[in-house]
Amino acid sequence: MGEADIRVKNFIRINSVFAQLFRESVFKGKMKIDPDKLKELDTVNQETVRLEDGQLKDLERLRDIQKITMLMI
Repeated sequence: MGEADIRVKNFIRINSVFAQLFRESVFKGKMKIDPDKLKELDTVNQETVRLEDGQLKDLERLRDIQKITMLMI
């Protein structure tokens, strides 16, 4: 990972930055995400998939950042 990539990920890990990014890009500036209610989730997802030949394969996927919250309506 490049240094700029790491810095961007660390920056958007900040709840207020994450909420503002989504507010401006997804919700057209409307306050729908309360930064104080954001919770960071584990970024490792594990799953098992069935291949075409019938064999099972375990996968581990790493996400940059995952957060969960309740939207304000």
